[in-house]
Amino acid sequence: MIKYLLTLLIIVTSNQLFSQDNDSNLNIAYNKLQEGKTLEAISIFENHIAKNPNDTRIYLQLAYEYLKINNKEKAIKYFEYVQKNSKNTDEIQAAKKQLEYISLNSESGKKHFIDLYSYSVYDTYQENFISNLILRYNNHIIDRLYGGIYSDIYTDTRTSKDYIYNDRYVEVGGFLRYNILRNLSIELRAGYVREIDFNKNSFNFKPILSFSDRFGTKNLRVNFFTDVYSAALYDHKFENFFGQLSLREVVSFKVNKSSNFETYVRQSVLGDSKKFDYNNYLELGGGVAYTFNSIYLPAIFVEATNKFYFQGNRENSFQFKAGLLFNFYKFVW
Repeated sequence: MIKYLLTLLIIVTSNQLFSQDNDSNLNIAYNKLQEGKTLEAISIFENHIAKNPNDTRIYLQLAYEYLKINNKEKAIKYFEYVQKNSKNTDEIQAAKKQLEYISLNSESGKKHFIDLYSYSVYDTYQENFISNLILRYNNHIIDRLYGGIYSDIYTDTRTSKDYIYNDRYVEVGGFLRYNILRNLSIELRAGYVREIDFNKNSFNFKPILSFSDRFGTKNLRVNFFTDVYSAALYDHKFENFFGQLSLREVVSFKVNKSSNFETYVRQSVLGDSKKFDYNNYLELGGGVAYTFNSIYLPAIFVEATNKFYFQGNRENSFQFKAGLLFNFYKFVW
């Protein structure tokens, strides 16, 4: 019994000394970083993870340090390790965002790219097919500043002068966009617009402040995340201010290497300064979607929602929607 207790005491004491030694080495490494001795700090961190392969916090630190010295290969390797092995949601999200940023800027010789957003849906309550398409040709001017040409089309099959479901228009022009943060940008569009239902042509300018991001966890088979999108803008063609906030809470199941099945609930609120009834409502609901791990294929979705209108005499409505959502981003040269 005494022999067993002595052995246990030795093990506990050794673990404590090992832990203290690790903490001491890490403190030295962080001090090296403060002194600007990045390579020396990296060497200490590397020794630490060789003995502590489960310490994803230090893997994440190393990834950032390798990024600083422009060793993208090592940085990507360690960010991917954290994303795959960490149990900490904040660490996973940090690694994921950095990998997305590296991917976005990986084609260093290419400064021109196309991005496209397309939303097409059939609304059973309105008996209406609604479609929005935004296409931009981007040129990277300087750090965080982009400019180019755009086209923006919004239409449906039911709106008329007598009863408006949506503001229908076709617009083309030029834009400048500055990325304040990775997920926060301000954009100014200016161009020619055709208002379909009012048979009107005019010049338009539209400043837009927008934020979008995804928060959640990533596992081998099931992912839980929340999509956030918000925007505030002034649209001169309507002489109207608009605001929007959308949330979507998702459970995503991996079907195979190329596709996923999602179930979700969503909340959206829209408003405008002129208080048109069709622009001021809260929409709550949920649905299912089938998504593909390819920029060339759209998400297919079916959902049911309730709309609650804030203005006018328009009745609240319940509707089913089925449609396609397409986001495309591609460097061209």
